[in-house]
Amino acid sequence: MRKLVLALLLATSVSGVFAQKLDDVKEKVQKGKWDEAKEKLDKAMQDPKNQNNSEAWFYKAEIYQNLSKTHAEDSSYAAAALDAMSNYLKLEEKNPESKRYLLSTLEGNKTVYDIYTTYFKTGADAYNAKQYQKAFDNFEKALTAFDMLKQYKFTTVPYDTTSTLYAGVAAEQLKDKANTIKYYSKLAEMKIPDTTYRGVYEYVVDYYIKNKDQANAQKYLTLGETVFPNYNGWLGYELDMVGDDKSQRLAKYDELTQKYPDNYDLWIDYGVQYFNYTYSNENKPSDYSTRQDKLAQILTKAMSIKQTPEANYLMSRHINNQIADLEDQKRAIKGNAAADAAKRKDLDAKINAKYEELAQYSQKAADLYAGQASLKPTEKIYYKEVIRDLIDYYQIKKNTAKVTELQNKLKTIQ
Repeated sequence: MRKLVLALLLATSVSGVFAQKLDDVKEKVQKGKWDEAKEKLDKAMQDPKNQNNSEAWFYKAEIYQNLSKTHAEDSSYAAAALDAMSNYLKLEEKNPESKRYLLSTLEGNKTVYDIYTTYFKTGADAYNAKQYQKAFDNFEKALTAFDMLKQYKFTTVPYDTTSTLYAGVAAEQLKDKANTIKYYSKLAEMKIPDTTYRGVYEYVVDYYIKNKDQANAQKYLTLGETVFPNYNGWLGYELDMVGDDKSQRLAKYDELTQKYPDNYDLWIDYGVQYFNYTYSNENKPSDYSTRQDKLAQILTKAMSIKQTPEANYLMSRHINNQIADLEDQKRAIKGNAAADAAKRKDLDAKINAKYEELAQYSQKAADLYAGQASLKPTEKIYYKEVIRDLIDYYQIKKNTAKVTELQNKLKTIQ
């Protein structure tokens, strides 16, 4: 029994010695003598028995955090403060809930907040100075400190969006794709409906498409469409995910036009794709006429949404191909029998009707091109083509005055 009493007395003695040392540390802390407080605390914590004393870790966090300001050139102080605060909070979890984090609570959690704001400010200053590695390192630590604030309910703010964004931006500047995608993905998952962050979703989706990660590409594309439902840019990514298979791309266009029935840009893009699908073949496909009919429907739908020179021009090219097909059929008739003459007459009627359609769309395209303040080189080419369509039309109608007018007009398009 005497040994047990002796052991208890020794334990009390050791505890008392450490308490006395902490009192010395507190005295230096109260006077703001941070270097002296550090010296005393470091000596006390060399004893492994003191490593489980949460109070000691709190004072270490406070001391080293203040030293990080007076020795800003030495990042080890801030790192030690962050580590010490983490140890303090973990050790305090062992206490009853009503007695946890008392030292931090008494100071209004000033030290833990100060650790966070110091890392954030250092990161921001470094970023503005284009010191991107330093900026990235500090924004990462700011996020670690913020996670601590959130975990222990010192803040009700759910996310640190700014640090997350700039950790990603700094990583992007460093061409560190792994960390760029790490932080941009986290930011995307926050679902912030601010167009400032829309580019983040695009970066992430594009990254996963290029890396052939279909699951993640679809995940973040769906997130982007949910947060920014009116942004047309998602449609391009939907199509990029399909790849180069022509039939799959056209099927995706069918799907998307049903989902976005009033989106002109989608319909005109579909029209361009379907025009090439119909006419960019060495030999006519077996379903050629079916394709022609569907192309006309697509272009008609596009023009019902918005009248543009591009849509009218594309329809005029489609009708030109139809006229060429009819003329081929007419040339193929070699006989002079009454039945052959009747076929030629029927085809002439169809060709004339098609020229009337051609004139309608070519004139509309010409008027719309003429109404633009300036034209791109390709638009000038298209403008000339519809003018030539109209010249052909008026030559058939034997309207020489109109032909001359259009020929003169053609010369002015440079």
